[in-house]
Amino acid sequence: MQILLLLVLTVALYFGVAFSGQLMTAQQIDRQVAAISAQIDQLQADNTRLKAQVAEASSDAYIEREARDRLGLVRQGDVPVVISNVPTPTPPPPKPAPSPKPHWQNWHDAFFPPSALQSRRLS
Repeated sequence: MQILLLLVLTVALYFGVAFSGQLMTAQQIDRQVAAISAQIDQLQADNTRLKAQVAEASSDAYIEREARDRLGLVRQGDVPVVISNVPTPTPPPPKPAPSPKPHWQNWHDAFFPPSALQSRRLS
């Protein structure tokens, strides 16, 4: 009777471990499905955005705007205006580099931080 009980418990334990392993695998697959679904949604949104950009880029207005802006082309009959002798703005002077502290002051600050000294003086 004890051997039969031990055999039944062993089989039940085996099936319990196998079932829990299958549950963990199913949860992992569910997480992967959710991640892939989110990735599909993102890719579909990117695809829609790119299709809109392609449609815009193939329009005559876009081509004309790019020809004027990037290539400097003008239509026949237009008068091009070229601005010359534009003064370039002077860059601001560089900030002076802070002077380095003497070594003794670095050691003093390492052992006695300034914030600790200020809090002692305020007390």
